[in-house]
This record gives sequence, C-alpha cells and structure tokens, in this order.
Amino acid sequence: MGNKFLPALESTRGLAALLVVCYHWKIAEVITKNGYLSVDLFFVISGYIIAKLYIDNLTSIRSFYQFILLRLGRIYPLHLFYVVCFLAGYFFIGKSLDDEKVLSLVSTIFLVNSANDITSWFNFASWSVSAEWISYLCFGVIFSQLATEISKSFKIIICVGIITLSYLWCNAQSSHSGLEFITQNAGWARGLGGFFGGTLGYLIWPKGLSMKNVSGILLVFFSFLFLKDANTSLDYSFIIVAIFLVAWLASEPAQHTFLEHPILLWIGKISYSIYLGHTFTGAVTEKLLGLTGLNINFYLVFLIKLGCLLSLSELTYRWIENPCRLFVRNYTNKKAAQ
Repeated sequence: MGNKFLPALESTRGLAALLVVCYHWKIAEVITKNGYLSVDLFFVISGYIIAKLYIDNLTSIRSFYQFILLRLGRIYPLHLFYVVCFLAGYFFIGKSLDDEKVLSLVSTIFLVNSANDITSWFNFASWSVSAEWISYLCFGVIFSQLATEISKSFKIIICVGIITLSYLWCNAQSSHSGLEFITQNAGWARGLGGFFGGTLGYLIWPKGLSMKNVSGILLVFFSFLFLKDANTSLDYSFIIVAIFLVAWLASEPAQHTFLEHPILLWIGKISYSIYLGHTFTGAVTEKLLGLTGLNINFYLVFLIKLGCLLSLSELTYRWIENPCRLFVRNYTNKKAAQ
C-alpha cells in the first residue's frame, strides 16, 4: 500500500477528536466518561502512520533532521497560535502573569509541558502535543541509528520494551489507577507508550490487519470507551485494543466502509485543529453567550460551541496548519535536492 492515503484512519482520528471535545465539555458524561482514552488512540494512530512513512527511510543524520523539521512544521505553528491566543486572552481580561504562569508559558512554548508538574495555563490540551514531540524525537533517534542495522524482530522487541517501561513509569508517577489524569509530569511517557504501540502495530502488520469478522475487536473497543468505569487500571490494557483496531483500520477492506464518507474525512482532516482549539473556542463562546443574558439550554450551548469550533478549525487548517506544513515540506525538499 506504500504511502497510500488511509481514509479509515483519517476519519477515526476525527471521531476521536470529537469524543475528546465531548469529554472535556461534559456532554453525556455517562457515555463519554472514558473519552480521555481517545488521546491514547491518537498516539497509536500517529505511531502507526509515522512508522509507515519513515521507519525505513531514517538512514542518516540528515534524514533525521529532515524528519524532525517536517514533524515540527506539522504540529508547532498551530500550537504556537493557540499559546498566543491564551496569552492575549489573559491580557484582555486583565490577568497578570505571575511566576507560575511565566513558567507554564515557557514550558508550553518549548514543548516540555508533558514532562513537568507545572500547572498548564496556556491550552491544557497541548500536553499531548508535547508528548507527541518527545515521541518523534525518540523515534527519530532510535530508528535513524538502527534502521539498517537491526532486524525487524529486534525492532519489535524495542517497541515492546518502550511501551512496558513507559506505562510502568506512568503508574509509578500517578496516585490514580488509570490514565485519565496522567497529562503533565508523566504525560510524555503516556504518549510514548501509545506512539510506540502504533509503531509496533505497523511492524507486525505493515499492510494492516485484515479480518473477516471485526465485531469482536469493535465490541471490546466500544466497551472500553462507553461501558467500563473511568480511570481504572483497565486503561493500561486499552493499548492492546487500540493497536488491533488501528491495524485493522489500516487494512484495505477498512478503507471501503462508512469511514470514507466525505463529512467524516473532513472532520478527520481538521481533527488537529479541533483538538487543539476546543478549550479556547469553548471558553470564548461560553463567555460571549453569557454576555447576551439569555438562559440558553445546555445542549443548545453545546451545539453553538461545536459549530464555532468546526468553523474556526476549518479556518485554522486553511490559514495556519496546512500552509505551514506545506512551506516546511517544500523547504526540506529543496534542501534535500541540494
């Protein structure tokens, strides 16, 4: 399948982003109580796709630098945009930056806010961007040095080792049983475990996992998201379910399901903007609605916020996310051709 576009993974990423939004906005909490696990699904999807694109192409220091620059161009511009939005918001409402907020700002700008216990004041959701960035660095360092020197079996062993150590670290650093509140301090390890889970899935099933009957894995997956109690030790086994699900979503049969619907593909396309912008957009929309003095139904407020989020996400994708990604890609291509 090479670098073929995988609509099933694209749409799933979009649906996962919407589930995180519902979880944070506290919509239908009985159903969305495990929505935080969608972030772990993001990591697994990312790990699978990055491995598919790069694991056999990181053969030198130069290719490592190109990889890191491409990934930075993909995640950082929109991240920085929302950091600036939050900073402007604090000044607009007259809040000063005390020492804690300054430390939080520096931590967030340098993408280390998943590796410390500083309270996040500049887009809480960005902890996962930090975790993703750290995962890119680890992936690049490991496989740019070992890509042509070790067997596939040893790469699998490396991934299993990283997943195991990452989740052991998460468990040791948290006073909670599950993954729900592992965002700062050990968030980088949570991201690393999920990311290398996706890499492991690719190494085992590079063309995806074709299954005649996927009802079993889907039943387990939906049970994790909608039926089990939140924040329990079962969260740590979600990685197994996510790896199987993502591997199936990468298979050829999965590309010809309802997940290739244009609306779902659009949501998937703007999913990063949805995820990174939902905290800011939700807060601003609520504030503006509050100024009207109207007593608006909770679910109507949700629909208004969602409409604003999808609209803004389309704009930030068109004006920030995609242009910056293409600019950096063109730059690296020119450098590679020299």
